[in-house]
Amino acid sequence: MYVSVPEPGRYESTVYHGSGQKTAQVIQQSFARHARRVVSGRGPEFFQQALATARERNVDYLVYPSIIHWEERATEWSGIPDRVEVKIEVVDVDSERTLQSGIIEGESAVMTFGGRPEELLPEPIGKFVSAAY
Repeated sequence: MYVSVPEPGRYESTVYHGSGQKTAQVIQQSFARHARRVVSGRGPEFFQQALATARERNVDYLVYPSIIHWEERATEWSGIPDRVEVKIEVVDVDSERTLQSGIIEGESAVMTFGGRPEELLPEPIGKFVSAAY
């Protein structure tokens, strides 16, 4: 499997640099529990670029995530929760057919200290990946 790195998350005018890499890492770790070999990209790629990279790496499946929503808040002061929403597509590299697709969502508790949106990803991504096996 090849996990591409999505563009960084954004909320209004704020760009969350590194969020794409963190998202790909969580996805890679989840798939590594089931697949023999899982590699990930180094930087963001558009779909056709990611597909070409997957072919170069001689893998069967491309996991193509897209960050739809990434909102990091000072929840402990504002009472506004962190939110994250990621679309994940699993694509057969040879046929370019989407085998599985879903939207992963997470929202922090209102009363939390610290925390980051990427900490909301492991559980729902783990469920998404487990459903594929």
